[in-house]
Amino acid sequence: WHFHAMFTFVAGFLIAVISWLLPRKSMLGRLVWWSSMAFTLLAFGLLAYDITLRCIITGRPPIKNLYDTFLFIAAFGVLTCVVVEWIMKTRIALALAPLCGAVLILLARSFELADGKDTMDPLMAVLDSNYWLATHVTSINTGYAAGIAAAILANAWVLMRVFRVLPPSDPTMKQLIRAVYGVTCFSLLVSLFGTIYGGIWANDSSGRFWGWDPKETG
Repeated sequence: WHFHAMFTFVAGFLIAVISWLLPRKSMLGRLVWWSSMAFTLLAFGLLAYDITLRCIITGRPPIKNLYDTFLFIAAFGVLTCVVVEWIMKTRIALALAPLCGAVLILLARSFELADGKDTMDPLMAVLDSNYWLATHVTSINTGYAAGIAAAILANAWVLMRVFRVLPPSDPTMKQLIRAVYGVTCFSLLVSLFGTIYGGIWANDSSGRFWGWDPKETG
């Protein structure tokens, strides 16, 4: 299902690019905006269905390994950009949402091919806890996904300044800054919660609050 979602995301992205060429408030412009949003939401639905099926088959929360991480971050990153577009209607997040989804699904599939093993293999003993997988792992990756979405939106602002597409005083640029700030705050809050839960998990399993994943501790 995520394979079909990847190509549906590409269609949504191309339609969003076409919308940039049309007046925002024209009938055709609104029609193209809705079309891109529909393709993006359809692809998100396919990806969410794929993730749900994997949860049902394995009897686990949505993230169990690096492969699942790609798919989960893709889904949440897309959802974040869609929410930003729905609120602000800049047509920038409209294109970034499906682009983010397509690229991250492509990375997941590349990892699957490079690793060459079952992506639903049994968990190692230290991870064998649905409670911690559902709390720490899901929350920390939600924070990562929001952080990636904020970074994508921020880099869009930078590129638009580098190529002098719009001046900083333009309302669209100011909206983009507000979106980056809001998403970054959300990312920080959820990541903080996930980090604290990771320490509690480490203390529970090995007796040391900081005796866990070195990259997350860092």
